[in-house]
Amino acid sequence: MSHNPQKRAALATIACFASLLLGCSGPADPATTILKEGTFGFALQASLNKVQDVIRQAQAAGNDLLISAGVQAQNAIVGAQCAYEKSLGQTKDALDDSTRKAWTDIDNLVQQLEKKGSQDVKDALTQAQTIVNVLPFANKRPVLSSFGPHFLVPGNDSYVLHLDGNFPFTSDGKTFPTVVVEGNEGKQLQSSTFTTTGIEVTIPLSFVGDAKNDRLVAKNMTIDIPWNNTWGRTGHAVFKLSLALLPLTPGTAVVTHNTKSSHPEQADRRSGVFDFDSHANDIEENRELHLSEEDITAGWRVVPHSGYFIMVEHREGDEGHDWYNKGLQTENDTTVVWRARTEHKAGPFGTGHSGKIKWQIGCKVARTVTTNGTADETVPLQWGMSKILDYPAGSWKAVWKRYDKASPEFNSTNLENALFQISATGDSFTIKTFGL
Repeated sequence: MSHNPQKRAALATIACFASLLLGCSGPADPATTILKEGTFGFALQASLNKVQDVIRQAQAAGNDLLISAGVQAQNAIVGAQCAYEKSLGQTKDALDDSTRKAWTDIDNLVQQLEKKGSQDVKDALTQAQTIVNVLPFANKRPVLSSFGPHFLVPGNDSYVLHLDGNFPFTSDGKTFPTVVVEGNEGKQLQSSTFTTTGIEVTIPLSFVGDAKNDRLVAKNMTIDIPWNNTWGRTGHAVFKLSLALLPLTPGTAVVTHNTKSSHPEQADRRSGVFDFDSHANDIEENRELHLSEEDITAGWRVVPHSGYFIMVEHREGDEGHDWYNKGLQTENDTTVVWRARTEHKAGPFGTGHSGKIKWQIGCKVARTVTTNGTADETVPLQWGMSKILDYPAGSWKAVWKRYDKASPEFNSTNLENALFQISATGDSFTIKTFGL
């Protein structure tokens, strides 16, 4: 199994979180001491339970940062259980100032962690490390700083669990850290690496179980780390971890994005009616059809060479003798100019026929209509994938149709979930799933 960090991350899908009951193996082991309500020990255990709840929720949500902060918080709590073991049965008013401050600091830490906001979690990480650093004998007992991978992708035969921290007193060379996975009691897995800063243990996937379609597969795991305790004997630091094998696939993503479609439209337009009556004299003039402001604003334009003459009422005279359609004179995209002529005719005894007509100008108009809408694109998801979608910011929404039927929505960059992340730029966004 490669120790390359990127290779390790590709093994991901076991959500490991720690219950961290640290067996101090001293004269008054807090793991076996019965403590009354109102005592320091009772408060520490209550805080530990709250942190475990937060981590379980973070596990279900794929929140890597919150899982890590929870581990650090638990590390601070169990460290306090060991460092102040002689004071665990005392109430707050009976404690000395430094121990009372530790109690208050841990209460504040848990409250900060329970807020779950991104900055709150970062602050909780810092607070937890500060508490660990100032605990009595902080450099003389095991401290678990982090572990991983947090998630294990189905399909691998095994993965390497990495425990990082401070293990200042390793064992005598005859005893090593061991791991027991729930359902495999009696089958201890021994560490392959055990140093003062790191431990590695290979966990066969068969010890965890088969991946499901619609849920995580959770298993408890106990890690036993031997160390030379302050009483000169080999003690055992016991960490409770929970493993969750991810489903076979993350589900699907449905991306709803804005669309624009265009289509041409055509219509007819007519001018007003022009009355040419040559009962007294000849008439030859231009008339025009001009598109209204409403038409122009709506995008209508005159189709070139589409103008035509319309006879509205023929009252008197013959075409080509008494009245004349003189045709198109000029045109542009909003105007058509046409010319007509009528002539006055005076015959003997008033028998002549003059040109008398009512007429209009007609033309074709056209425009391109753009319609805004939406369309859906379905993206099948696999672990360890990355897909770029070319939709600009503000024009899309992604719904993660998760394996457990939940459907969280995203419309901008969101990196809070380790299992499904979106990175958005101006012109596109990228969907990534855990395992890259």
